[in-house]
Amino acid sequence: MIVLKNYVRLLYMVGLLCIVAAPVRAKHKSWIEVSAVSDSIIWMGRHYNHDGSAYFSFPGVSMRVGYVADSLKARLIQLDGRESVGFYSIVDGTDTTFIQLEKGREEYLLATHKDKKKHTIELIRLNESQVGVVRFDGFSYYAKKVGHIAPQEERSRKMEFIGNSITCGYGIEDTSNTPGFTAVRQNITKTYGALVARNFHAQSHYVAASGYGLYRFVTGEDSMQTIPYIYNQSFLRPLQEMEEGEKRVLKYMSCYEGDTSTYPTKWNYAEYQPDVVVVNLGTNDFNATANCGVPTDSARFVKSGLTFLLRLRAHYPHAAIICVVGPMLSDDYPQGEMAWSRCQRYVKEMVQIRNRKKGDWNVYYFNFQPQKAPYGEDWHPSYITHRKMATELSDFIEHLNLEW
Repeated sequence: MIVLKNYVRLLYMVGLLCIVAAPVRAKHKSWIEVSAVSDSIIWMGRHYNHDGSAYFSFPGVSMRVGYVADSLKARLIQLDGRESVGFYSIVDGTDTTFIQLEKGREEYLLATHKDKKKHTIELIRLNESQVGVVRFDGFSYYAKKVGHIAPQEERSRKMEFIGNSITCGYGIEDTSNTPGFTAVRQNITKTYGALVARNFHAQSHYVAASGYGLYRFVTGEDSMQTIPYIYNQSFLRPLQEMEEGEKRVLKYMSCYEGDTSTYPTKWNYAEYQPDVVVVNLGTNDFNATANCGVPTDSARFVKSGLTFLLRLRAHYPHAAIICVVGPMLSDDYPQGEMAWSRCQRYVKEMVQIRNRKKGDWNVYYFNFQPQKAPYGEDWHPSYITHRKMATELSDFIEHLNLEW
């Protein structure tokens, strides 16, 4: 009898909860969800789709959609990382708002409108992988009457920028050479890559991570600490401190342990075939000498570069591949390394071997001019320098007379 009374009391309480909850559900009836994997969303940048959501970490990943609605929200969750990931929310190509993700928050209001016109919105990730992995669950739009998501056109030209902290825009918002990394001073939209892509009205993908080189990390470590090693991945987990022998080192954690070629999150190269690939690597291989005391190994550098170029050509049989030397190198630092002269020589050698011995004449050499003050964080190029770099590289590409 006591059990029966308790059961009746439970039903009564459930009934009350339903009565209280019913108006809340009715209130949100007009919010319509659009899945992260909807064909209506135009993506730029590597991402991994799983169970209706999209995961990403590389800088410059963006989602663009057209809509007719009173309000639009995005469902974004930062899963890990050292700092808060930042985004630009750009409405109709001009109205830009900075959004910084907050712990425990999952929805962000992007826009409200009083008209019934078609609008566009683009969300652009500003920071690199070490800041954190983000899960995008999609958009939600609200319309008092009738609203809808409108299809968008993709830009026909496609570019990919492969590199290190320079390509990521490390410290680009600084002009005082402030030491240390901060997420708020990193902005992919102001980098030479983004500016060049806009000059050619092209889509852009970025596969870049601070500290990474062709065959070793900036601190001198090998293996997982190179762009060729992580190049197959759709996204990276942030830098984590690990024990290695008797010392502790920072490493990007792989999405899964083991051979990167078998990761479930392996990038599908068929999804994006760039017309132009810019490879800006080598700075960290040479600067590692100052950190570990071991000079750059010319044979390993060139061999790693040639192997990587072979992989790129297999993935992108028709792309123009431009191997560039970055603006941070100098013959004065690290002392005795002659980094600026040697890096130019080795990269030229790689290109010449692809041209003359392999018959691949769609691989090119280019070097940026050494940077000058003002400097961004940790001696990185400032926005002023990135604009100069974009002009130099755009002029070079223009004179290639590519058929794209």
